[in-house]
Amino acid sequence: MGAKKVRGLTAQFALQMQCAKNAGIYDRCFLAFGSLLGYVREGGFIGHDNDMDIGILADNLTVKQINAYVAELLRPSKIDKDVVKLLKTLDMEGYLRKDGK
Repeated sequence: MGAKKVRGLTAQFALQMQCAKNAGIYDRCFLAFGSLLGYVREGGFIGHDNDMDIGILADNLTVKQINAYVAELLRPSKIDKDVVKLLKTLDMEGYLRKDGK
């Protein structure tokens, strides 16, 4: 994996963790799937991987907290086109409720 790709994934991870901190859900986030495997097995990202897998523990997580996290990700300086596309899809499917429940 090239240094530029590693920097990009590292920056994306840092951004998502900062957004999680700002939303009060940082302690619920964890590496998952290929990202976890790469961390354990290789001490970093898997060479052929081009994304990052982050899980969020859902026990007692409120929609208000999820919406706060999404709002952090959507701040103008933090917009990633793929994230916006995913969030719009989730919103259209009714997964992102506006009432905070």
